[in-house]
Amino acid sequence: MITRAAGAVAALASMFVAVSPALPWFGASTPSGDLTTTGFGSSGALWVLPLLGALGLAVGLAVAASRSPAGLIEERWAGGALVVLGAMACLWALWAALDPPVDVLVADGPADRRVALPVGVRPAAVLAPIAAAIVAGAGAAIALPWRARR
Repeated sequence: MITRAAGAVAALASMFVAVSPALPWFGASTPSGDLTTTGFGSSGALWVLPLLGALGLAVGLAVAASRSPAGLIEERWAGGALVVLGAMACLWALWAALDPPVDVLVADGPADRRVALPVGVRPAAVLAPIAAAIVAGAGAAIALPWRARR
């Protein structure tokens, strides 16, 4: 029962990890209004999150749909895979969120200039590492040997 529930939790959290780069990650306030940029628009390195999220979704759904007895070696491998996928996604998302590679470029006629504005982090940049940590935690719950086995 714990295994299937943890697989469902990992699948749901992986879905958010996969779509999070398409949401606004960073923003800045200007006199003319707020500017926001998505994770993809600000950091091209976030292309890896949808890949890790899709893999986590597939593994989580496979575990959630499993009808096998608890404690099989396949479940322990799946849990380990979720731990690795979640940890990688968490580190990648933290790296992007803690060091926003965002500059504001003002198009001023023939000469463009960069303006130093404080860049704020939007909720998706905070929630993506948390969701990835949930994937890793669910994987640990699946992989841990403390569960009863047949």
